[in-house]
Amino acid sequence: MKYIFQILILAALAAYVYGDCSSLCYQKNPIAPCVNDTACLNPDTDKYRGLGCNADGVAQECRFCGWNVYKQINCPTMCHDWCNAANPLTPCFTDPRCLDILTDPYKGLGCAALNLDQCRFCGFGDFASIPCPK
Repeated sequence: MKYIFQILILAALAAYVYGDCSSLCYQKNPIAPCVNDTACLNPDTDKYRGLGCNADGVAQECRFCGWNVYKQINCPTMCHDWCNAANPLTPCFTDPRCLDILTDPYKGLGCAALNLDQCRFCGFGDFASIPCPK
């Protein structure tokens, strides 16, 4: 229960930090992160072909990222910022190696921090063997 509360607080903080897109995503689903991405405005040139766009149901440039079918879409800095806001003693970072546990040197340890597929806890407790990037 403690972690769910922290995630909800983090989502609310992200809504404040990342602007309207995250705010509207948070209102619809507090554990579904999204980012502003102007590539959504032209699906023909968008490398994800519009996947995750219009995440808030209002702005086309609001894109889901970092979870479920959107896991290949990175949430820039969100992972690190959210972890630090929740508790600086539980650091994490964006790590695309979490998407392939078979090749991941840590075999998935620390992955899915804050319920984000590419977010990995590091440098504390069970995750002490995973170095945090500087």
